[in-house]
Amino acid sequence: MPAASAPAERAGERAPSGWEVKAFAAPKRAAALAGFALIVLSVVAAVTLYNRARTAPPVTFTTLAGERIAADDLHGKVVLVNFWATTCAVCAREMPQMVETHQAYASRGFEVIAVQSSG
Repeated sequence: MPAASAPAERAGERAPSGWEVKAFAAPKRAAALAGFALIVLSVVAAVTLYNRARTAPPVTFTTLAGERIAADDLHGKVVLVNFWATTCAVCAREMPQMVETHQAYASRGFEVIAVQSSG
């Protein structure tokens, strides 16, 4: 009599339902746990990146009047930092619109900081 093969390999036979559960429950459970762990890690990474993105780097601006403005002084405000060059015609043309926008929304905590470069 030949050696018996594994239940799944026997032609025409079905393994008892208890054997199937034991054979396949552990891999399914491991896959489910791995998927859950991946989701948790993804959420933690997203929250960490979101919190980092919400904080401005420590920077200080100097106004034309010589006043220094630190990033901490702008906490709680919406700030547009516009980098522009004196040699940029488009940059110069958009400045009046920047001023208008600032005047319209300054009372709601909106600040515009124009950083000029001479390049």
